[in-house]
Amino acid sequence: MEQNKLYDNLDKIEKALSDGLEAEITEVSETTSFKFYNRENFEDRKGLKVVCTGKDDLEISQFFTVTDHVQGLKQSNLYAFKERYGKWPVAGMKVQLKLDEEGFWRIDY
Repeated sequence: MEQNKLYDNLDKIEKALSDGLEAEITEVSETTSFKFYNRENFEDRKGLKVVCTGKDDLEISQFFTVTDHVQGLKQSNLYAFKERYGKWPVAGMKVQLKLDEEGFWRIDY
């Protein structure tokens, strides 16, 4: 890869780090943390699997815990999502994706 193309790609990545990417929710389904993470080494919780598709065939899946308690809801990522976007996640919604501290794409809320 020639140097200018390399720097162009690095510039795009840097912009994505600061600005994020727009994506569309393509699937929302009920699941459990065991099924989503395919591990049984922590407490199993019911939740939602939210799948988003962005530019360049980027696809991410994210788990949101669903709680039965008022206090738990107010403190949850799912509630933060609703506060940011004005409604619960549904297929067809536009959302922003951001890279987290570990370098994974996540829905920005």
